[in-house]
Formats: sequence, C-alpha cells, structure tokens
Amino acid sequence: MGTAKIHRVSPARAFEPTAEQRAILDAVRHDKRSIMIRAYAGAAKTTTLELIAKALPPSVPVLYLVFNAKNKKEAEERMPSQVTVMTMNGLGHRAFGRGIQKSLKLDDRKLGRIVTATAKATAQELDTEQWSSIRALVTKAMQVGIIPTAANRPGLIPDTNENWESLREDATPDATAVSLAHTVLWESIKEAFTGTISFDDQIYCSALLGGAFPRFPLVMVDEAQDQSRLNAIMIRRCAADRLIIVGDEKQAIYAWRGADGNSMTNLKALRNEWIELPLATTFRCAKIVVARNAAHAPGFTAWGTNPDGCFRTLPNENCTTWNWHHVSQSLRPESTCAILCRNNAPLLSLAFKLIRAGIGVQVAGREIGKGLVALSKKLDKDDGVKLSEHMRSIEAWRDKEIALSEANDTPQKTEGIHDRAECLLAVARNIPPTFTAGDLRGKLTEIFERDRGILLSSIHRAKGLEWDCVVHLDPWRIPSKYAKGEAIAQEHNLKYVCETRAKHTLIEASLEDYSND
Repeated sequence: MGTAKIHRVSPARAFEPTAEQRAILDAVRHDKRSIMIRAYAGAAKTTTLELIAKALPPSVPVLYLVFNAKNKKEAEERMPSQVTVMTMNGLGHRAFGRGIQKSLKLDDRKLGRIVTATAKATAQELDTEQWSSIRALVTKAMQVGIIPTAANRPGLIPDTNENWESLREDATPDATAVSLAHTVLWESIKEAFTGTISFDDQIYCSALLGGAFPRFPLVMVDEAQDQSRLNAIMIRRCAADRLIIVGDEKQAIYAWRGADGNSMTNLKALRNEWIELPLATTFRCAKIVVARNAAHAPGFTAWGTNPDGCFRTLPNENCTTWNWHHVSQSLRPESTCAILCRNNAPLLSLAFKLIRAGIGVQVAGREIGKGLVALSKKLDKDDGVKLSEHMRSIEAWRDKEIALSEANDTPQKTEGIHDRAECLLAVARNIPPTFTAGDLRGKLTEIFERDRGILLSSIHRAKGLEWDCVVHLDPWRIPSKYAKGEAIAQEHNLKYVCETRAKHTLIEASLEDYSND
C-alpha cells in the first residue's frame, strides 16, 4: 500500500487537447514571445511540453531542462529528435568542462574527502556529526553562491563569517567549523579546475566559475518554481532567444535548501515580453481536493472524469480515537496510501505505534536517520549512557540552541533544531526506559532502513508523487509557528502540495488522537 506512483497522462489519451493546451499550442506556433505556463498539480504539464515540442518546426533546436535523471530518461523517449534533454547537473558538467577545456572526472565523494584531508592537515579531529555538518555547510555555501575572497571572483553573496554562520544548522557560533568549511570550499574549487568535480560543482562551478554553455534558439524549463539563482544564470546563458517556462509557484517549497522562493518571477526578468498562460486543469486530484485548494490556487479545476473523492477527519463523530483500521476502511482494493506530515518527529512516533499494532511501515529519508544518529553521538558519545540521561542531554541541547536561535532571530534554524530534538525524543519515548543511548541509535538505524510497508514521509519528500489515499498527519503544524515573512507563503504551499498528492481520499488526523486500543 505504501508504493508511490508518479502520475503521467498518456500522450495518446482518448480526448483532444484541452482548451488550455490549445491556447498554449497556438501561442507556440503563432507568437514569437517567450511563454510562461503556470501549471497546477497534476495538470499534465509533461504531456503539454511534449505537444509543444511536436508543434515546433523540426529545424528548430530545442534544449529541454528537466528535474532529474529519471525525468530525463522518460522525456528522451517522448520528445522529437530536435530536442536535447538535459538535467541542470548534466548541462553544468558539459559547460564547465568546455569552460576549462578539460575532460571532467565526477567524484561524488570529493567534498567529504577534502573535509577529511583538511581536518587532518590542520590537526583537527572530527567526529561523524562534525564531519557531516562541515560538509553540509560547504554545500549550502555553494548553493547560495559564496565564492572565497581568494578566488578574486564575485559571488552572489559576500564571503563573510556572518553569511557562513547564517548557513549553519546550529545556533551556537562555531568559528572553527566556519574556518574549516571555508578552507574546504577553496580547496574544492582548486581541485575542480584540475578536472575533478562533484555533483554540487556541476552547478556551482559552471554558473560562477567559467562555464561555457551551449546556445539554443529555444529553451524549455520544467519545474521552474524550484530553480535556484545559480540555475537562473545557467538558463540565461543557454537561451539565445525564446524561453518556455513551466512551473507552479504554489508548489515552491524548497527555499530552505537553496531554491529561489521567487524563481518564476525572477526568471521573467530574463526577457522583456512574455505570454502568460494557465494549465490549471488537473487530471490527478479528486474534485473534493480541488475544491479545498481553489482559494490557494485560483482557477484550479478538476477534469470532468476525475472522481468526486472523499475528505475525512479522524477522529470523528463515530470514534473518539483513531488507528490504522479507520484509515483502511477508506481504502479500496489495491489502493496506495501514504501518511504525510510537515515534520519528521510525529512520523517517527506514529511509526512505532503502527509497528506495535503489527503494521509494516517505511520512513522516508535514510540520510535523516544518519543525521539523527550523528547528533545523538555528538551529545553522548558513549553507547552505554542511560536513556534517561541521554534524554536530558537532548532536551538541554534543544533548549540552549532554540534560545540562541530566537535571540538571533533565525526562525529557520529554530524549526530544524526543534524537529531534530523531537525526533530523538520520539524514539526515546517509544523504547524501554532500561535502554541506552546506543540502543536509541540502533532503533533509529533500524526504523529508517525498513523498505516496505505503509510509507511515512515529510511533505517535502512527497512532492512529485501521488497516492490514492493521503493521510495528512497533524495538519495544525501548517503554518509553522516559527515561519516569518516570505516563509509563510511556502508554508501554505506545503499544505497544497500535501493535499494534491491525493487522487481520491484525503484524511486529516492528529497524532495525539491515535490509539491502538
């Protein structure tokens, strides 16, 4: 039941293009301006892009930029021969190689290797958590466009200690970590110019350090709402003339990991004239889901044959608590189902409850589990520390870090600190009190390595997927109490992303009301 399916509308479906698709095709054929298509969830944008490509003269070379390697493979099977399909990373790899006139070697362990070598050269002993945090800090610096002053090149933001500290997950300043990360980035840049690059370098180096990009008379961009400022630079350098941009601003939820929260608006600055057209008819979502999101996504419409669907809250007038039995009553034979939440901690708590009821689960995000294990070791290295003592260490770390974060007015850090601590505490509360810190870490590893059963996932990880039934766990967590300013809009987008994963049934339920009794 937890298996995710990626929704596609067959290019050979039995009906003619919709009125929205016909309007887009008319603009493609009869107008030379660039086109901005605002495509809502499940609105057949991939099929529409295929129709666009086939409506173009075969003599016009087209670059089609897609989200990932899987999308690339699928698009190559569907697009006409004049369309070159590339991921942003693939484009960047080619451009940087051309720019430095070298054959590039991709080393996905490059950054970690340099962290280890730099720590050794400076006589610093790093535990797993420190190593991981420094590596992550360098990656974030690359994503936001910091270039070390020694490179004598302008970055997108200045190379200052304040900017580096703002990228760290923890609120307690750490000059040593920042200095080490700064050195790692500089060493990584120097190695990139010898021809050895990482996945991060494919974007960072090509956009900021001399990529030589191919030029196309037409560039099509999918998932435009998730492009970063570095991606925008790459798109600008490839587009000799016309742009066709497709995205859904209402699904912009990745600002926290480097995406430009105003990506589609900022991409419009690449051209003076645009035609803006909607692709608002969803072939995925039940009509009840569309109705619930009409205010957030104006014009959102369900295709006529979409099911009416079902919306339920648990518990309801028929029960004072809820459990998996109540959810399964809403499932049809062979239905797929996922439980989604804004935060990870409630998912871990529910996972233990479901396991105790004999229900198989899988929790998305193995790297999250590794990060939590590393944090646990940072707080108490000794596996034999009593669980009660370890819980006090977790609570003390949480309280200290949150106080510092709030004092520095960094709400994005506060949210992450709270969720990481609550994840550890959720595991601790669900294992015997006689256990130790080592046992907690073992349980964490075990639960994140499960690979079958009902899928429990953060909403961020669920984007691009769909299920017949979606359980939105703890919907009251949206918007986050820590969100401020522009982050509020992304919070509302999160709810839209969550609900539009549902093809038929949407259920809202709170963890505190769950009971196996």
